[in-house]
This record gives sequence, structure tokens and C-alpha cells, in this order.
Amino acid sequence: MLHIHHVNLQPIGGGGEVYTRALADAGAKLTLYAHPAVRLWDGIDGPGLEVVRIENEARLLERLPAKDALILTPSPISPPSVGRLATQHRLAGFAHMPMFQRSAEGFRAYHLVITVSHYCIGLLRAAGLAQVYPEPVYGTADLGAGNPPLAVYRRST
Repeated sequence: MLHIHHVNLQPIGGGGEVYTRALADAGAKLTLYAHPAVRLWDGIDGPGLEVVRIENEARLLERLPAKDALILTPSPISPPSVGRLATQHRLAGFAHMPMFQRSAEGFRAYHLVITVSHYCIGLLRAAGLAQVYPEPVYGTADLGAGNPPLAVYRRST
């Protein structure tokens, strides 16, 4: 079974839970490393999904396996941590925003970069990143997570 170490240490939440649930639903075993201040993750753990509360990157590096883990980051982590993780593990990350008037350097050491559109793929490749996944992961939403659940309306023809 594929075991993914999903790192989301942002002190605010929103969005990453969709990918977490999708990976778990697809049959992957997940260990989610989340900032303790983000209560969004409360109750999400279950079969195949363990939530580990980690305050900072130093604690993360102590807690991860020593080598050869598959690590997914949907949010930025520091360059020193990226460098260490990339030399010891297989490191993949999401580039949620276009690399227009921003630097792609934070992704250079990643083994795989996943992004949200063909436009973003082109910008990452233009920035010199060859390790960009060739298909976009277009916008996803968990419409059933709200209280009450959200509805989708089609208003255009």
C-alpha cells in the first residue's frame, strides 16, 4: 500500500483537506502532519489516515522516517527543510498559484511538482522546472463538507 506523508504546517487551514480525503479514498495510507492550531483536521483521521500534530519543521524532521518516504507538501516549507527532505526522501509538492511575477525556486529541489492548470504547467516549465507533472489537477472542492452542505448551480448555457 502506498504510504504518503502529507505535510501541511500552515497555521491557517482550508483546501488541503480535499486532497487528503481524495488520497485516502483512493486507498493510500496517509500520515498527515498538521499544525496544532488548525482545528479543521479534527475528526478527519480514521482507517488509513493518521493526523499528527506538529508545531514546526524541526519537529517534523524528527518525526518523519529516516529515508525513502513519499512526502507531499501542499503548502510552502523552508528551503533548508526542502533540501534535507529532497536528499533523503521522494518529495512532491503542489504549486497552487501561477509562477507569474513570483519565483519557482522553492520547487527546484522537489522531485515532482503538481499544479492546477496547463497555464501553470507552462509557467513552471518556463522557469526551468522539468519535474512538473504533465496534467493539471484542476480545481477541486468538497461540497459536502459544509453545514449545511453546499449546492452547485449551473447558471450559464
